[in-house]
Amino acid sequence: MNFIRKLREYPLPAVLSANFLVYCSLAFYYVFVPIYIRKFHSFSQVGFLLSIGPFIAIFAPLFWGKIADKAKSKNTVLIVLLTGCGVAFFGVSFNTLFHFPSGFPVDFSFFWLVLMLSAIMFFSSPFSSLLDVITLDYAVKTESKYGTLRLLGTIGYGILCFVIGMVADKSEYGNFYLYLVVTLLAVISVSLMPASKGYARGMKKVSLKPLFHDKTLLLLLLFLIAGQFIFGFYQNFYTIYMSEELKFPGWSWGLVASLQPLGEVPFFLLFHKVYKKFSLQTVMLAGLAAGIVRYAALGMAVSIPLVILINIVTGLLQTILLYSVVLYLNDTIAPEMKATGQTFIYSFGVFTPKILSGFLGGVLSQSMGIKNTLFFCSGISVLFTILILIFPIKYKLKK
Repeated sequence: MNFIRKLREYPLPAVLSANFLVYCSLAFYYVFVPIYIRKFHSFSQVGFLLSIGPFIAIFAPLFWGKIADKAKSKNTVLIVLLTGCGVAFFGVSFNTLFHFPSGFPVDFSFFWLVLMLSAIMFFSSPFSSLLDVITLDYAVKTESKYGTLRLLGTIGYGILCFVIGMVADKSEYGNFYLYLVVTLLAVISVSLMPASKGYARGMKKVSLKPLFHDKTLLLLLLFLIAGQFIFGFYQNFYTIYMSEELKFPGWSWGLVASLQPLGEVPFFLLFHKVYKKFSLQTVMLAGLAAGIVRYAALGMAVSIPLVILINIVTGLLQTILLYSVVLYLNDTIAPEMKATGQTFIYSFGVFTPKILSGFLGGVLSQSMGIKNTLFFCSGISVLFTILILIFPIKYKLKK
């Protein structure tokens, strides 16, 4: 009890470990699940399965965000989500019990995966937004640098991507047990973080109307949707491309996925200085420019060292777009709407385009190939670079 009391008196380790472990848990869905379900289903079926989860994630973050805003502690809500997701993720491993030989009239494993992947996204889609709110609350109260705290999430995600690849090479089911361990440690860390109370507790209703009246927010959201669409395609299909078309070994896609976040390290280390010195317009232009180079180069790269280099140097687009919106919203929204507002951004700015990237990405991959679809993604970055020059973001962050 004394040890726990001391941890609560000095909460920085809990804040850092929570960011590390929660983002570790997200790596399993985005890195391991596409490869796992591809063993049992076609490209179009994989695309459909990967688009179901983001569809659930449009509504789930708003649902949980409103609960968090009214809860005594947002930490408790996040713990419930972590636990539910752990159960659902382990449930995916039972897929083989329902998988029957080709030609069988009904493939029950497909429907089982629909159920389990939907449950995973129902619980996991609010992870990032709620953790951001809790961490930002701590950063503001203690005058800490948010970028440094969030950096541990990037490092955790990267490390687990590599570990997942190594485990997948040795055991088909090892990652399911590893996920349970990560989830348990994440629950402990979140429980030891300083409690972030729901500011809307006792209020009748939190309205989303102010968000739709904010033209700058809607413009930022549009660019975020574009960036998340092309990144969603990359997440869903690039590991399959490496495995099936480039014939890279399992450890290589784990290594590539783990080293990509290294490109985010300088961004989070300089997070405060970047947004203090440069306008949102300049920061987002830099991210879009990186996207143009990234996806064209990935479509041409055929060696492991080159793929790794491209991912490290150009992996910033989705991070810059997302955190530009997150910071703008945290700067302008009322305290009682923070969790709801941030989950709104994740619902419509992150998960809506991932529905399209899953379903449309599967169709495009089957019709024109993953390589040509990567060039298509580069073209989207070009289009939105032109748009942001025509419709500039003029807001300057205050906090």
